[in-house]
Amino acid sequence: MENMKKRWRLYGLCLLSVCLMTACQKSEPEAKQDFWTETIEVLEEASKAKSYDSNAWEIGIQDASVVSDADHRSVHITWKDVNNAQETFSFSLENYGKPSIVYSYKKTMESDAKTIQDIAVVRSTDTAYQVYRASYQRNVYQDNICIDSTQQEVDIQIKDNRVEYENIPYLKEVMDKGDKLLTAFQKEFGIKYAKNGFVNLPAMIKDTNIVSMIDELETNASYTSYYSLPQINAKGHSLITSLDVKQDYSSVIYQVYDVEGQGYETRNMALEATSIENLYNMIPDYDAEVLYAVYFDGEAAYLYSQKQPAQEIYEDVQQGAVNALTVLNTSNPSGESYGTAY
Repeated sequence: MENMKKRWRLYGLCLLSVCLMTACQKSEPEAKQDFWTETIEVLEEASKAKSYDSNAWEIGIQDASVVSDADHRSVHITWKDVNNAQETFSFSLENYGKPSIVYSYKKTMESDAKTIQDIAVVRSTDTAYQVYRASYQRNVYQDNICIDSTQQEVDIQIKDNRVEYENIPYLKEVMDKGDKLLTAFQKEFGIKYAKNGFVNLPAMIKDTNIVSMIDELETNASYTSYYSLPQINAKGHSLITSLDVKQDYSSVIYQVYDVEGQGYETRNMALEATSIENLYNMIPDYDAEVLYAVYFDGEAAYLYSQKQPAQEIYEDVQQGAVNALTVLNTSNPSGESYGTAY
């Protein structure tokens, strides 16, 4: 009888184990398809019926033969509806050794014969797509040569389903365009990212009222250009000195243009206020033979040596700037306008 009881207890334990295993299996949520894999599968199926380049989309998928993880190949997506001649935006799934979600924005502007290019990129840095690095870079070009560049980076993190971030120029534009692109992309290709584990940062951050920094950025980046008349050097070359002064008087681009040689000497310098109003010291980031001070007087700018006392510079300007090393004016022509011969 005792053996019979033990046998029934054993049967009962086995039956209970089976029931618990079945219950656990039923309680587990249905496995989600990875958003990356689904994106590739949907796009490759759709590519059989349409050419992306001839429609609203430009989409590139990395060849499976050149990667180790065929299900997580890099995908680059551009939606033409959010782009124009001055602005371009793209969304990418990048897997060049480390999977990441990337939003990229570029804006190009023309100002005072210069090309200003702004680039803002938001890139995930962790495997859970909860941490991002946002970077901003501004490049100023003249004659296809970069004469000035500034950079800035901040972190963006998702904590408890809330977004914590620091603002950078064009972050709002990146997220707004990202939200529009992802909405249109899912509708076009029948993908529902909310159901497959995709972390939609633009949708999460758009309700945080990011302040647009466009107006402030463009204002601070405006330059006033001053040009000298040609000055003949020892080699008989005509030299044009120019100053491109940032509107907030924080920095200046100093250039000397060789008319015959058609070449530039370009230096970026900070401007340091002196005790005299409108008089600034130009601070180079290199060892310079001559340290300049510049006095701004309306449309004119006068270059002096910093060895000359500030009060003497001010008094000379009041008497016609007869001792200025170089006199520049906004109304003078730029160096390129002289062509190859003066």
